[in-house]
Amino acid sequence: MKAKKKPAAVVQPQKPTKLEGNRAKLLQIAKVAAHFSNGRLRVAYNEADGSRAFDGEASHFLKIDGTRLGRDIEMYGFMGDGPVGWEMALAMFLEEVLLQIKKGLPKSYVEAGRMLCKLGESVYSANLLEEWRSFF
Repeated sequence: MKAKKKPAAVVQPQKPTKLEGNRAKLLQIAKVAAHFSNGRLRVAYNEADGSRAFDGEASHFLKIDGTRLGRDIEMYGFMGDGPVGWEMALAMFLEEVLLQIKKGLPKSYVEAGRMLCKLGESVYSANLLEEWRSFF
């Protein structure tokens, strides 16, 4: 007689932890980009990169036309608070997320870029501010 297989445990999405500080600001920037995208961008949570399937390893990130864009917001926050600092984390977010939508979603880029530029003004030293602003 065959032993019955136990059903696999179903992992349920967890309620996201509340982001604070610059992490919360990055999430808000992502939400603004999504708002101005005519439905092409959305903030995903606990989803696989290329589908809506549950992925408990993923946190908040943007999807464009159903495909992941950039890293988890929480990863940018971890890098900003830790190993690389906020100057580098914001530059990475600009390069990996906003510059990727500049051509196809100009309104999203402008609105989110305005917010990211302002956030950068609070972390970059005075001698780098002009160069930071020039990216927008």
